[in-house]
Amino acid sequence: MLQRWDCFVARVVHPRDELMLTGGVLSLTRRTADDIEKLLKRAAGRGKKELADSLFFQGWLKGLLDAVRRPLPTLTNTDGDQLLARSRLRR
Repeated sequence: MLQRWDCFVARVVHPRDELMLTGGVLSLTRRTADDIEKLLKRAAGRGKKELADSLFFQGWLKGLLDAVRRPLPTLTNTDGDQLLARSRLRR
């Protein structure tokens, strides 16, 4: 779940008369989001849309790789007991 001030990347489309997010949303660390923002501002200041698109994709990919490397969260119930993954229960 995203909370206020969290950073994320998503594709915005404009079908009909409304703006919508597409299915994939990627949560970013603050540092990755700041890096992407700096690169995009630099490219936009030079008037290079193709470069901005490429930098955005690279930033999205970096964010995805960062997310994959993060440890999985520990899930607990309201009593603080750890929840087990389904595959661990079957064994």
